[in-house]
Amino acid sequence: MLKGRESAMMDETCHKHEGVKAVGICRSCGKPFCGDCLSQGLEALYCSGEECRAQMRRDDAFIGERDAFVEAEIQAWLQSFDTKLTSVLVGLWLIATPLFVYLGSDGWTANFGVASAMGPLGALVLCLQLRTFAGMYKRRQVKRRRAELKNNRLLNELSPEKASDPPNPAASL
Repeated sequence: MLKGRESAMMDETCHKHEGVKAVGICRSCGKPFCGDCLSQGLEALYCSGEECRAQMRRDDAFIGERDAFVEAEIQAWLQSFDTKLTSVLVGLWLIATPLFVYLGSDGWTANFGVASAMGPLGALVLCLQLRTFAGMYKRRQVKRRRAELKNNRLLNELSPEKASDPPNPAASL
């Protein structure tokens, strides 16, 4: 799907092929090109010019490094989250089991029947339900954190050459 200037330039023609409709703009040089002239980088389109191809290789290398860093951060967060969640659920189960046993019987001194034997099972079901809700929270947090890390300005400044917006030919007129 074309965005921004690309959608506005639908009437422009390819910079190299007269009369051929342009389908995109090179991220590096900012000129419109047809589908035969453009190559898809990891996140943008680039023309076949030598400098633009070199920029595509640099950008793709940086994006690969960034994505590897983001995934390593996500995996570390997931491991930490899972460890904490397990500790909380085991602790909750240890606390909830006697409570469910007590609530299932007539008191601490009464006979323990089938109802009180269901205490540990009830506590386990409670913990499993909480684990399900925690899983939904975890998926939402991973999605948010991944987007946050990818858009982080400090991370983008690690690029060997800071990515800049393509030049706007209309601005030079």
